[in-house]
Amino acid sequence: QTDAGTILFDGDSAHQACLPEAVGPPDIIPVRPARTGDAVRIAGRTYILAERMGEILQANGHREYEGTNPVFRVKDEPLIIKFIYPALKDSAFYGGERAALAEMAETPIAHSRLKASSQDGLVLVKELVTGESLRRVTVEGPLSRQQRIALLDMAVLYVTLGRTADLSLSNLVWQAQENRWVLIDSGGFDHAPPWAPLGQMLSKPRLLGIDGVGFLAALRERLGADSPAWRTVETSAHSHAHSYKTLLEDLHR
Repeated sequence: QTDAGTILFDGDSAHQACLPEAVGPPDIIPVRPARTGDAVRIAGRTYILAERMGEILQANGHREYEGTNPVFRVKDEPLIIKFIYPALKDSAFYGGERAALAEMAETPIAHSRLKASSQDGLVLVKELVTGESLRRVTVEGPLSRQQRIALLDMAVLYVTLGRTADLSLSNLVWQAQENRWVLIDSGGFDHAPPWAPLGQMLSKPRLLGIDGVGFLAALRERLGADSPAWRTVETSAHSHAHSYKTLLEDLHR
């Protein structure tokens, strides 16, 4: 990976002709910080950056952005490009996202799929996910019935797979036509016990408009009370927060 303008080879064409045929054009990454209008070449394709995503206008007039790493739309294509800061390369949560996306692609989890990446994995070209973030949905009020059902669907899937991910308010997008929540960043995707994803989903019951005991009752019905997956929910609660055990005690009353 090189910056624009870097000379990769020096010599005549005869020397260059000896290179293996598999060697393609080098990636071109804009000097950070990237800006709207910059050209980015990844895996032989060139993309033009459109607007940066996730802008938030604060009450004091200052503009900030959701997320740790900058994300831009791609001009005239249903894609986004995410630039992971080099200082986060060794972070499993951020620097490991390319590997996480490759694993997630083998599961039924709805997410922004990887299309291409730089050689070092710090620049990711992904599908553009359209819709409203969970954060913005909750600004308008509690979740609708269909949104709560989709949250339960997601809980069933994560618990069955034995996985977790970053299920924060800004990382889930509601797609009404498909009736589903879609993960836009895959950092934090890992093997985990049930309460890793469930704890995130049940951490804000009033904001989401869900009843914790009712949610667990519906989850038990979907998984099956005698299933290995539900038994793991029961047994693993004892090693987590007191509130989880309380929810299960209330469920059994």
